[in-house]
Amino acid sequence: MTGDLVAFLRERLTKARSGAGDMTLFRRRSQTDPLPLAKMRQFGPSKENLEEITDFIQLRLSLITPPMFPAPDDTGRAIRALGDVAVSARVVGNLQIDQGGAAILEWATLQCIADHWRDHPDYRKEWDSIR
Repeated sequence: MTGDLVAFLRERLTKARSGAGDMTLFRRRSQTDPLPLAKMRQFGPSKENLEEITDFIQLRLSLITPPMFPAPDDTGRAIRALGDVAVSARVVGNLQIDQGGAAILEWATLQCIADHWRDHPDYRKEWDSIR
């Protein structure tokens, strides 16, 4: 196989130097014909997955968050901060998906938070299989 590749490259290089044939060694993909975003992103969560897991986390946190108006304590601040992290991960993940990427890091963050409620009946086992 390596010999075939070397022979092919030598032939193309010789033709390019002699002016016979085109001057490019390899054909380039047309700039006007990019790969569709759906074909480029073949793994990772969808926007719906991000929304579902974030809503799950927000609901769990809302049940244990102390009311806003009494004197806030460190526990309440930490719970609100965790909710803010979840929402931020969702927003950044949606932007990643819109740009054709996969929101792997954001998904890992949300999954790590939701994993603390793995025994909850609303926890979806298919979240574990999304990578």
